Amino acid sequence: MSIRLDVRWLLAALLLTWLAASGVPAADISTSTAGAMGPVADPGTVMTPFGPRDRAHVHTLLPGQKLRHERDGSMSISDAQGRLLQRVLRGAVQAPAQVPGSASAPGWVTAAYWPDQVPQPVTSFQADWQVPLPPLEQENQLIYLFDGLLDMAGSKSGIIQPVLQWGCSNFDGDPNWGGNYWTIASWYVTGDTEVYHTVPVVVYPGQVLTGLMLQSKAGNSYDCICAFNGFTPTLIEVSNPTPFAEPVITLEAYNLSQPNDYPQTELTAFVNIQLKTTAGPPATPWLPWMLTTTYGEHTVIANNSATAGAIALFYHPASRATAFDFDGDGKADCGIYRPADGAWYMDLSDGGVYGTLYGYPDVDLPIPADYEGGGISDVAVYRPTSGQWYTPTSLGNPYGIPGDVPIPGDYLNQGYAQEAVFRTSTAQWFTPVTPTGLAYGWVGHDVPVPADYLGTGQTDIAVYRPDTGQWFTPVSPTGLTYGWALHDLPVPADYDGVGHAEITVYRPDTGQWFINGHSAPITWGIPFLDIPVPADYDGVGHDEIAVYRPTTGQFLIAGHATPIITPAGAPQAGDVPLSLPLWYRFHPY
Repeated sequence: MSIRLDVRWLLAALLLTWLAASGVPAADISTSTAGAMGPVADPGTVMTPFGPRDRAHVHTLLPGQKLRHERDGSMSISDAQGRLLQRVLRGAVQAPAQVPGSASAPGWVTAAYWPDQVPQPVTSFQADWQVPLPPLEQENQLIYLFDGLLDMAGSKSGIIQPVLQWGCSNFDGDPNWGGNYWTIASWYVTGDTEVYHTVPVVVYPGQVLTGLMLQSKAGNSYDCICAFNGFTPTLIEVSNPTPFAEPVITLEAYNLSQPNDYPQTELTAFVNIQLKTTAGPPATPWLPWMLTTTYGEHTVIANNSATAGAIALFYHPASRATAFDFDGDGKADCGIYRPADGAWYMDLSDGGVYGTLYGYPDVDLPIPADYEGGGISDVAVYRPTSGQWYTPTSLGNPYGIPGDVPIPGDYLNQGYAQEAVFRTSTAQWFTPVTPTGLAYGWVGHDVPVPADYLGTGQTDIAVYRPDTGQWFTPVSPTGLTYGWALHDLPVPADYDGVGHAEITVYRPDTGQWFINGHSAPITWGIPFLDIPVPADYDGVGHDEIAVYRPTTGQFLIAGHATPIITPAGAPQAGDVPLSLPLWYRFHPY
């Protein structure tokens, strides 16, 4: 047996062992399959995950079967013992599918990609994502979601990919090609006419999938294995003359006529993205790729990491609730939290008042945000002594350790706030996209200023350095100096309605606001007394300059003739305005 086959079979054995040891047990797999497709001979077109192919050239691989490119350009299919089963002759070269199509057959809609081939050969590529809810409308649409590796050698292109599919891939209603349910399979679409895929397996909304590709060089070829973790029938093996070198994460769709033809969710998040080469994890220049975005589809690079990356594929434009809006009228409400007794007092913008007890006195910190995606802010607290969160979706969930600072935000761009903490002792960010802790900041100096700096709807990781007045954000990764060192306070917000947070500082020495891009500061506040509390109090679509006066308990909003007082009565020492900037969690006023 050749060395090449030894390496390929060893990889296959290792992956099969890994697949069998995790996920769905083998006994359950047979009851989850959609059925083998059998020989394909009748005419028609199959919309593969890399574009249309003649149905006669689409081949189903049964478990254990392997593919190998031969020197004469043909493809051999062998069984698990290496016995030749079939030889497929190479057809005409096909155009790649990532060319935008018509509105009824857009093909690749939005994706994340690398601008160039990975410098060193890829050895592994994997990502996790959750099976979404089914589409609200079922109109013969076809949807593919996948991570994959492109082979762009020479004048042809191909792809190997673990694919999640909704719908029938040849539109004739044959259940062997899918239907109004979710299935998974691995596909190898060559640069010529031929396509190979495994038997589809039915999966269900809420299941977490891991699509994995492994690749190694063996002699003059590259052996690649593709599968879904826990689903042995999805294993596909290919011996290719050139390496699969370009990773992609893609939403592909056909026959859509309205936004409700997409799944009943805003996005699908690919997380725990891991990419390795022969030289280890590479630098990660992931870029969004919007091709045919009819309904606001788009891609957001949530975490550009080779070891714990996160990429969100949106089906619709992101929707967001107004911060500190407790009554759902689109306006921020003025309110305070009283640590002495864990009481919340709010003057609601719809004319009412609200009060409640929620929090352990003199311990908990208020962290109001929209944790449920319901369009209103929720009453919630963080317990710094134990790292526990008390929100509508997390009653006492530990996420953090003593000393961590809570920084809830929409890091996944899903339309609701997620739990996250900043660890001051290490300057690490623990968020849904950086669950193992991303070190970003200067320990003991920098403070977190998470906000949506790019206008994507996603909370971005960023820090402000008080020692130098520098901002390190996605729009200023090398550090933008904007602020008077050791004096100014960071208050990023969208003051001009530009759709993203603007770098801004408040100068307590003078009561001035300095908004990056403005020619002159705005004075609003009594020096050394007032606390900045910007928010959209009037529902005008942008944040407004405002201050809280602790001596009187008043909220003073720029442009308002009279201040707003909460129903808390006379102010008490320690009262916390609910729209308090993150700065004060480090430097209490």
